[in-house]
Amino acid sequence: MILLAVAGVMLWSIYSGFHAPSAISDAQLATAERRVIEDAFMAKGVFVRDEEVYISPVAGVVKLLVRDGAMVRAKTPVARVEAFRYGSGYESGDGSGHRPGIEGSPGDAVVLSTRSPGIVRYDIDGLESILCRGSVPGLALKELTSLSKPHGLIKNGARVSGGEAIFKVIDPTCLDILVYGSAGEIGRLSAGERVWVRFPGKGIDPVPGRVENVSAPSALISLDEWVRGADRQRFADVRIVSNISEGVSVPIEAIFTRGGKTFVYLSRRSGILMREVSIRARDSRYAIVTGVGDGQAVITNPLVIERQGM
Repeated sequence: MILLAVAGVMLWSIYSGFHAPSAISDAQLATAERRVIEDAFMAKGVFVRDEEVYISPVAGVVKLLVRDGAMVRAKTPVARVEAFRYGSGYESGDGSGHRPGIEGSPGDAVVLSTRSPGIVRYDIDGLESILCRGSVPGLALKELTSLSKPHGLIKNGARVSGGEAIFKVIDPTCLDILVYGSAGEIGRLSAGERVWVRFPGKGIDPVPGRVENVSAPSALISLDEWVRGADRQRFADVRIVSNISEGVSVPIEAIFTRGGKTFVYLSRRSGILMREVSIRARDSRYAIVTGVGDGQAVITNPLVIERQGM
């Protein structure tokens, strides 16, 4: 009889080492479920394009021959400048900001045609000669912003100076994006790594790309495909995704550590079971783990169990 009593005590001790009382009214539950978690961070992006700016060689009145945003072939006439003639020669800009020849009378016309195919844009932002694919300067975002001086759209019939930019042609077959974030976030990237770039709120699917180089607080990413609207804007809010994981997830608050290992409490009919888990991926709210099945109930306030003496 005494031996049976001792054995019963030993069995209860072993059981209670793994299970807490089954009825804990203060425990909060959540259901483990499958989900996709992205290892990602928000950043400021700057598009780096292959683009060529076309300059009027003379002062005059411009006539636009194609619409803004049109896709054109090489050798397509895009703009015609009716030059003002002074004496025997054309008047051109001297870099002082003065527009010589404006008061004159129209002379001969100069036609500007494309040297390569691409998208025609009449807005010049001043960064075309600074941000070139294959040669991106190590400038801070604030410096790039200060160097950006949009001229506005050149309009049909506008008077222009000699040396003034009229339009640019953008190659839509290649595109890079320079992304700026904190040193810790950018430091998570490495050259050669495959990533995805999201454009929140733009209705654009994630664009895959490859990290070309990393120099905190910025990284240059070569995109695999053209981004809709990249010819119309220079800056964009982006989300950089370096890893995408799918699996069974639990709320972050359900996870706790003990003895250098990671656990959750499972709520079962027979009681509460402490289960060791391994974290595969996490974001600010959930973690994808191994050791927990889809649909199992986990306790999201494990300190309640700790107070019960488990």
